[in-house]
Amino acid sequence: MTDNHNSRNILVVDDSREVAERIALILNRSGYLTTIATEGGEALSIARDTLPDLALVGLTVPGLDGYEVCQQMRSDERLKDVPVIIMSAASGADHFEKALEAGAGDFMALPVQDGELLARVERQLQMARLRRENRTLREREHDRVLELNSMKDRFVRSLSHDLKNAVGIVLGYAEMLVEESSGAAPQVQYYAGRIQRGAKQLISLVNSLVDLARIEESIGFNLEPVSLPVALRGCLEEAQLRVADKQIELVIAPIPEVTFLMDAARLNQAVGNLLSNAIKYTPAGGRVEFRVQVKGDQVVIQVADTGLGIPPDDIPQLFKKFYRVNQREHISQEGAGLGLYITRAIIERHNGRVSVESQPGSGSVFTISLPISG
Repeated sequence: MTDNHNSRNILVVDDSREVAERIALILNRSGYLTTIATEGGEALSIARDTLPDLALVGLTVPGLDGYEVCQQMRSDERLKDVPVIIMSAASGADHFEKALEAGAGDFMALPVQDGELLARVERQLQMARLRRENRTLREREHDRVLELNSMKDRFVRSLSHDLKNAVGIVLGYAEMLVEESSGAAPQVQYYAGRIQRGAKQLISLVNSLVDLARIEESIGFNLEPVSLPVALRGCLEEAQLRVADKQIELVIAPIPEVTFLMDAARLNQAVGNLLSNAIKYTPAGGRVEFRVQVKGDQVVIQVADTGLGIPPDDIPQLFKKFYRVNQREHISQEGAGLGLYITRAIIERHNGRVSVESQPGSGSVFTISLPISG
């Protein structure tokens, strides 16, 4: 479909007014509007005033040559999208390449036949129209993505609130049932305990799913300068409470005083997931070590344990969503297979990486590397 020529204003620039007027006449007969310039500086001034739909620029115009006119148009915010065809009596591949390097859309050797001139002009105008339409579509798509993200944020918040409330009610009654059944038959106590554990697992799953949605969309992810010892205090205190119940030795090496951009709550969550897993999969009498080092522009956090270990075939899958090691000792431990996936997502949002080394029966070492500069 051809553009409406009456709305197309073409700037014709050539050091020969006679050549410029001849080109303008051909274009006028086909319904285009034209403006003529014979110098490079004059052409730029006219272009800035009229904002043409296309410019035909002679290579040898005085002041600024065709390449320079094109380059300056490309560096001008208002003119950068105006298609340019550079014209010259000289022909050759080197001229065409230089024209493209300068930002022109085409190079045309003079003299030019009427049909060829109109065809090249029309092609450049159509390409410019397509670029505008694509840009408009991209802008609309960007706005739509922002709108969908906002809707998702509201949905996640609503989901978090409603599900937690509903499951919280179930858990509350389950805990009351456990208390009331203390003197009941063993079977009743067993069922009450199962309901309570199930409700706790469901709350944990809901929290993980909500976290997963928010982390994947970077919702509420805020980077600010925070001291690493301060950021990790919460997960370390929780780990100390966990090991007391399992008779596991927890060794926490001194944490270097280093401050860098982080989401402290999310980093605390990521490291807490690793500590929780280490404690969960380490039998009584085992050992969990937590250590931090600064190496150049990286801070390296390690969680090592003497627990079950991970089979080599499972390691490549370990950080995938909902993945769990398919062995009896691992499956017997509660979990939805989201903790390590969430940990990796959080660390990658910090431009870091997380890895693991492990041997079945000999424990595992999880390593987080985070940039602390730049």
